[in-house]
Amino acid sequence: MAPACGYLSDRFGRRPVLLILGQPFLAASWAMTAAAPSLEWIYAARIVSGVSDGAVYPLLTLYISEISTSKLRGPRTSSNDEADVTYEYTILYFFPFFFLFPAPLANLVAVTFSTGSLVAYAMGWAWHWRTINWVLFGISIPLAIMTLAIPETPYYLLSVEREAEARSVLRKLRGPNQDAVDEEVSEILRVKAKKDESSRTKKGCMVLTQPDFLKLLARSSTVNVLTMLSGMTVLFMFTINVLRESGATWNPRAAAVIVAAVRVTSACCSSYVQHVCRRIPLLVASSSAIAVLYSAMAVTSFVRRNQPPVSPSAGATSTNSTTTVNDDDGDGHPDQPSSLGFLDFVPTVCVLSILAVNSLGYIPVARLLSVEIFPTESRSRAASINFVLIGLTLCGVTHLFPISLERMGFPLTCGFFALSSAATGLAAWALMPETKGRTLAAIEERLNKNKEGAKDKKEEAEANA
Repeated sequence: MAPACGYLSDRFGRRPVLLILGQPFLAASWAMTAAAPSLEWIYAARIVSGVSDGAVYPLLTLYISEISTSKLRGPRTSSNDEADVTYEYTILYFFPFFFLFPAPLANLVAVTFSTGSLVAYAMGWAWHWRTINWVLFGISIPLAIMTLAIPETPYYLLSVEREAEARSVLRKLRGPNQDAVDEEVSEILRVKAKKDESSRTKKGCMVLTQPDFLKLLARSSTVNVLTMLSGMTVLFMFTINVLRESGATWNPRAAAVIVAAVRVTSACCSSYVQHVCRRIPLLVASSSAIAVLYSAMAVTSFVRRNQPPVSPSAGATSTNSTTTVNDDDGDGHPDQPSSLGFLDFVPTVCVLSILAVNSLGYIPVARLLSVEIFPTESRSRAASINFVLIGLTLCGVTHLFPISLERMGFPLTCGFFALSSAATGLAAWALMPETKGRTLAAIEERLNKNKEGAKDKKEEAEANA
């Protein structure tokens, strides 16, 4: 569904796809699940939900990037009063509560998804699943109505020669600062004119055959696939399994809520981190920290598995070194005794730290970079293709994780995740450009200049030869 939605958003605009295939399909899926008389109905509801996910998820970061100023996607290279007025006016148009909690709109996806997980897990602790689905259906109705107020993105409007509408949208987003509107429109049109002059702009499916597009797609998909191979989503989905394998014991219901709360807190904090840090250094630092934490989990698990068995009598005579636990977490598995002392806390600390670092600057920054580096005419297609690749990788990692635990063991599985995390940082440093503080048009113009410079050097070298 995602590739089709990418084509539709390029053909008809970002707004119609979000309006028609977003909240209406999502609300229908919640209602179908809540009222499902059989398992087949639940399967059908998941298919309807998949239509909504395929339409909305790839377009969320793209849409936010195209309506945001550079300060909302990340900090400006300079700050002045007019820039702050424009920044605050855009926030006021979309999210008035951001005056109390200001944050880049680009990070809103991570914040809302984490908050949704926390609310869902908290409700799942106390309510029946049908009740939860009816509540989510009720929430979807006002959200669908609110979605009617969102405008089309100025980048799309200018790409289809609708300058008057683009200016009108920008005046709503940027406020009374007409100079900022004129400057932004001029910058977008200047980049578009250069592409038209050099015959670089292609329409329809021809965009997918351009060498420049394929190079950018290879770069972004490499980073995105590596983030999935590093086990972030697996860690979130199999938190209890991971903790049990590493030697820690949690109550399953409490663990789900605590993990979701950590994700929400770190996602909110990442808004400020992204204001201070540049994109690439933040992604490299996050991937390095996650690799170290995975390695610590692997070493701790290896030591626990190879420690001498503890006799039952030891637990009765030495309360400082050994704690005998029966089944305090209520999961049906006997809890294992431990004689590692303070190392008992390492798995829990590592899991929570990995999830926190992930939300601070790992996956959110990788997704944002994957949208920012593409030109307007191919941005939506690229987001859709990356969504498909991420989904396929996630499906494979999720299904292979239990097999990996059985055949490789937990320490080696953590080692693989650590290597994938380190590889993500290296790939980002080698393949992705720095985009902090630049508008999408400026990023595109810079990439075009780099291509032209490389082409000139190649022609000069051939002439000298």
